[in-house]
Amino acid sequence: IGLVHALALMFGISGCVAAATIAGTDRKMATMPKCELAARPVSGGIEVEGRFTAGPAATGQYDLTILDNGSGGLTTIRQSGRFGAGAGETVQLGAARIGGAPDLEATMVVTLDQGVVLACEGPAL
Repeated sequence: IGLVHALALMFGISGCVAAATIAGTDRKMATMPKCELAARPVSGGIEVEGRFTAGPAATGQYDLTILDNGSGGLTTIRQSGRFGAGAGETVQLGAARIGGAPDLEATMVVTLDQGVVLACEGPAL
C-alpha cells in the first residue's frame, strides 16, 4: 500500500501550522513545517517578526505584510524574499519595528518550492 498524504491548514492567533497524516501500515505523524508571527515590546514601540520552522529541509518564498492604523494614519510595511531552512531549523523571514502605540494587523504567506502554502495571521497585540 502506498503512502497517502493529506494536508490541513490550521489557523491561529499566533500563526498556523500545516499538519500531515501519513496513511499506511504504521500510521504515524510526520513533522511538518510551520510559520508564525511574533511581537515583542521594544524601546519606544513593538517589533514584529516572521518565523518559519522546517520539517524536512525546505526552500521557498515569503510575503510579510504589516498594517499599522495608528494616530498618524495607515502605514503599510511589506517584506518578501526567498529563504532556505535545514531540517528542523527555524529561520527569521522578516522583521519590523513600529514606534509609538501601534494598532497592528500582520499576515505572512509562505510558499514552499515543494508546493505547500502556509498562511499566518497575528500576532495578538
